[in-house]
Amino acid sequence: MRTESQQILERIDERFLAAVYALLKTYEREEQDVQGEVIGYNIKNNEPILASEADDVFEKIVNDVKRGNYLDVDDIIAKKSAQW
Repeated sequence: MRTESQQILERIDERFLAAVYALLKTYEREEQDVQGEVIGYNIKNNEPILASEADDVFEKIVNDVKRGNYLDVDDIIAKKSAQW
């Protein structure tokens, strides 16, 4: 697909090439913006989680849960009730 696209780009006129280029640059900018987008916050320290870091963060969370490192709702209620 890339090779064929390059061949097509060699044959199109400059006006259409400018439109394709603008489309590609817009896509590239939006993709970079998405990677820097805050998609959540760490509940322990309230630090933002960026889209570019999400896979690593979520994989760690899943591994923690698999190892039993989590609080269930009853534990959270008990801790909060003790604080009140």
